[in-house]
Amino acid sequence: MLDYRSNEGPRSRWLTGEIFVDQGLEDALNIDRGSFNRFHPEFRAVQEYVHTFLRKEIFPLVYQNIEKRSVVRHDTKSKARNAQLAKVLTEAAEKPVSLSFSAEENARPKVNLRGKEDRAKVIAPDPDTLETKKKNRQLAASVLTIFEMAMRERDLASQRETFKRLLLDLLRGW
Repeated sequence: MLDYRSNEGPRSRWLTGEIFVDQGLEDALNIDRGSFNRFHPEFRAVQEYVHTFLRKEIFPLVYQNIEKRSVVRHDTKSKARNAQLAKVLTEAAEKPVSLSFSAEENARPKVNLRGKEDRAKVIAPDPDTLETKKKNRQLAASVLTIFEMAMRERDLASQRETFKRLLLDLLRGW
């Protein structure tokens, strides 16, 4: 847009527009009357105004909206993944599971299936406390939790089989 030189990512190249000028740019027109002399002061004034408007008014709003959409998308995906984990744990426990997250650093998942309550209690590590890449934290917390669920089995073969089944069930809906 009028030789916009700032790099605003791929979206700036998608920007098009028209400017209707009634007077003032006649001297900046080239002889073919289809383009402008880019070095003419009148053309430069219009160019500077448009570039400043884009940089200070338009692109900040675009970036705010992108950030809002990203947060909503992340929250939606996170809730769906937590629901998938709860579903897998519910099937493994054979009764409804109450899933919560512990903010303690290096917290080990806790699985409480016993008790007279009609719900099992599972405390998973908070993904934000795990030392791994941010995009892998929720998966890591979920894997640690299903591992803890599998460790409740009596023998090693049953533990491995249960862990494998729970992991594949988790990943199926991930």
